[in-house]
Amino acid sequence: MTTTNKPDDVIHLSSFIALLWSRKILIIVIALVVGAGAYLYSLTMPNIYRSEVITIVPNSQSGPSLSGLGDSLGGLVGLAGLGGGDSAKLRLEQVEELIRSRSFLQGFIDKYEIKPELYAATGWDESTNTTIYDPELYDANTGSWVVREPTEWQLYGLFLEAMQVTILFNKNMLKLNIDHVSPHVAQQWATWLIDELNAFYRLRSAKEASESIQYLENAVEKTDFIFMRDVFATLLEEQIKNDMLVEVKSEYAFETLAPAILPESSSHPKRTLIGIIGLIFGGLLGVIIASALGLKHRLKKD
Repeated sequence: MTTTNKPDDVIHLSSFIALLWSRKILIIVIALVVGAGAYLYSLTMPNIYRSEVITIVPNSQSGPSLSGLGDSLGGLVGLAGLGGGDSAKLRLEQVEELIRSRSFLQGFIDKYEIKPELYAATGWDESTNTTIYDPELYDANTGSWVVREPTEWQLYGLFLEAMQVTILFNKNMLKLNIDHVSPHVAQQWATWLIDELNAFYRLRSAKEASESIQYLENAVEKTDFIFMRDVFATLLEEQIKNDMLVEVKSEYAFETLAPAILPESSSHPKRTLIGIIGLIFGGLLGVIIASALGLKHRLKKD
């Protein structure tokens, strides 16, 4: 009868647990040090505030009511540009690309002159409600750049990082989040962005309405058929109503359900979570160090 002897260098689970237990103080100390270090590091990170605005797009934008005019006028209606407006889904698909486009965001940055807040802001003074800037980048007292003014590409990339857009097609909703070191700036930017989207579509619709009205007015004057003149007059009346709606309705394309509010607390960094993650990694590091020391001690003993 033969017996197989197990190698001496095999470390059993019970022995490993006993090894860790014998060095539990070391593991705990390392975990606490790393966790505390991670938490202290998070304290050096600036508070970031998030402001959110929620809007809804109507199922169909206002346009001429063409019911009862007959399918035979479909070509005429299309020629006049009176298709009845964009659907909500189409508008959301458009704005999903528009709001992230460089031309739109660059125009937004230039119009509201937010380059310093976007590139050089490092914090927010709650007592004076003022944005704190990096003095090595921007001099807030003189309103001038200490270094070379950031390029359009740099500003565009930073704005994309600060903005989060969520499209809910099944609910015809658009959610827009803006992150910034100043809660007031975050609220302003979120509100301004929705205003600019509405202004963009109002301007486009106003241009289309003006062109359609001009076409229909010419058509009414030139046609000799009474029936067609009545049709053109009806279309013209509806288009004028639509043009008036574009002029008076500020929230033409996106109706605000939940306006951007002033955030009272920062959204990140989540310092407690950072500390917990540091504690976990510290514990793992402690286990590795304790195991290495135990193995070294065993090799010396052998």
